[in-house]
Amino acid sequence: MTFQGTTPTLWNIHRLNLDRLPALDVKRSHEMKLLNLHISLSASDRERELFGGGKRATQSVHEALADVKESIHAIFMRHTGIQGEGSFRMVALRDLAHGGMYALLFVADMRLDLPAHTIVLDAYVVPMTPTHRALLAPALNRANASGTGIVSVVTAGHEMRKWKHLLPALAERCRRTWSHRAGCAYLRTARARAPVSEAHADDPLCACGRGQDVAAMRREPLWAPFAPHATRIALSPLFAVSYLDPVGSTMPGLGAREGSREGPAWAQSRSASTRTEACRLCGGNGSPRLLVCSKCRTASYCSAACQKSDWKDHKADCYMQASAAQA
Repeated sequence: MTFQGTTPTLWNIHRLNLDRLPALDVKRSHEMKLLNLHISLSASDRERELFGGGKRATQSVHEALADVKESIHAIFMRHTGIQGEGSFRMVALRDLAHGGMYALLFVADMRLDLPAHTIVLDAYVVPMTPTHRALLAPALNRANASGTGIVSVVTAGHEMRKWKHLLPALAERCRRTWSHRAGCAYLRTARARAPVSEAHADDPLCACGRGQDVAAMRREPLWAPFAPHATRIALSPLFAVSYLDPVGSTMPGLGAREGSREGPAWAQSRSASTRTEACRLCGGNGSPRLLVCSKCRTASYCSAACQKSDWKDHKADCYMQASAAQA
């Protein structure tokens, strides 16, 4: 988000009227399997190669953007219940190296983003500053103890700062019922800017939209205490620009021409011998036989320990293969 004088301007994300977009029934998660593939296509081939290796303090800025996309993917999957056990409507963004939770998201609905032919989460964010932590501690305890609870998405390094920049843009893109005031925190410096701060303990948002347009939160007893401190946001997948970075060419079923003997590099790296004759992690033969990943049915391991150790690197490929098979 940039500023033309004192006017906030969205640089490369479109505005949305969330109330005019149709909501989807996420309880029918068995009918939404293709959402996994759709959201996965938001990452370029280069970014997909970085999946599973992030969440580290030494990452580069480019790696952090890939991690943001991976985190957005996780938020959608856990909200719909496509992955994991059950559907979650409260999501905590956490940076464990800097003190834990720095933002709490409340997902009211998943909607069709008709202008962009994609999906968007109609959500609310409460920045977890020390003041909010102390004030909302009883409400947080009740939320954690509820039947659905709060699911965590762990971030680190530059990714947290990327989220601090992203949240003001997500709030601005769906702003309709409130205006920025003369004392807006974005405008208090000589050069208007957002976010207000990138620090873990600070609020990146101005206070102009806080407690505005939060009727959906007030209707839910568990969310109502958070409503005066929440700002509405519209969270969508962040799609790569396909004419700059290849997209989908390394995904099973999408990257190679039909009938071609030359599969994509990703497919070549997962050869039949890797799937059936050697452990993906250590190259072992298995005792007495290899175990096959129950989700994608392609990765093989000599033991449960090797499968668990390799999950961080394998999970992105696993999701892609499973989605392609369902498609």
